Amino acid sequence: PRLQAQALPSHYLNNIAAVEFNLKNEFFALAPVRRAVAHALSLELLNKIAYHQYAQPLASPIPATLAPFHDPALKGYAHDIAAANALLDQAGFKRASDGKRFAVTLDYFPTPTLKQVAEYVKAALARVGIHVTVRSQDLGGFVQRVYARRDFDFEINGVGALFDPTVGVQRLYASRDAGKGIPFVNAAGYRNAEVDALLAQAAVEPDEGRRVVQFQQFQKIVMDELPLLPLVAVPRGNAWNQRVQGLLQGVEGSAGSFAYAWLAPGAR
Repeated sequence: PRLQAQALPSHYLNNIAAVEFNLKNEFFALAPVRRAVAHALSLELLNKIAYHQYAQPLASPIPATLAPFHDPALKGYAHDIAAANALLDQAGFKRASDGKRFAVTLDYFPTPTLKQVAEYVKAALARVGIHVTVRSQDLGGFVQRVYARRDFDFEINGVGALFDPTVGVQRLYASRDAGKGIPFVNAAGYRNAEVDALLAQAAVEPDEGRRVVQFQQFQKIVMDELPLLPLVAVPRGNAWNQRVQGLLQGVEGSAGSFAYAWLAPGAR
């Protein structure tokens, strides 16, 4: 009774969990394989397993909290094992006698929750014949492997879409800094001239209506080509003593400075 708790979407950080494919990988270089991975995953089940159903499954890298730039018309990839198997067959990766099509290694940003996500992805992809080895390392090792050495097949990451798509989402797709070893920038190595142009236009466009159209076009392209598979929007969880007042002032919420927080008199 002395505590308050909440788990709400953050309009400031807008953290999302995502699968990022290394587009130099012989399997994930193929868009049908990436789409097969998307169909193999149930985001509703993932939400239940790893996020206690507090997260929001995504159909776009721009979460709904970033309205009006989020495109609500996008429906994402339905959980469809038959469609996943058909795509893998069409891509030329038939099942061997042991049921496996190919083997890959999955890295994850080192948090307990994303480890759970990685284990779920491993189990889900086994159902469609993709054998996954989950590899763990500390944060420095993860950043070096993914961004500096680019020694990975695919990975699970947590990234901030932040308070505007130009600030948080653009860096995940724009080709300008791809492959330069900059942490949390375009891990996939994705390059698309039309996407680059749309992002560059939206970054400087003063008319919000035009920005909405530009970001809608961007979302349609990247959700078709799928260099990054958005999984869920992750809420900001907070718990605090009832005596603490003014804790979540400002758009930053619990990512802020607590400059306006104060203690009410009373029992501890």
